[in-house]
Amino acid sequence: MDFRKALVEALAKELPIPVDDIISAIETPPDPNMGDFAFPCFKAAKALKTAPPLIAQNVAEKMDKPDFISEIRCAGPYLNFFVDRKVYISRILEDVLAKK
Repeated sequence: MDFRKALVEALAKELPIPVDDIISAIETPPDPNMGDFAFPCFKAAKALKTAPPLIAQNVAEKMDKPDFISEIRCAGPYLNFFVDRKVYISRILEDVLAKK
């Protein structure tokens, strides 16, 4: 499973910006304590004419969290996503067993 792609799809449901902008903005935080993926809300702020931290808070509160995400945290203008390790390991094992 491509977790990044699935996260982009979930974010696209919440944000009025092109999917390509979401894809290009997804980051890997420099510190694992900050999450597995991060999304800066600056491009969305331009489209929504709202402050990036407020967008991050709103999206975190109303977003349907994908099953592989254990937690969503706001850090100023960033949405930080934490992958559920059990789901991650399970998906890797499924892929390995399917490919043998």
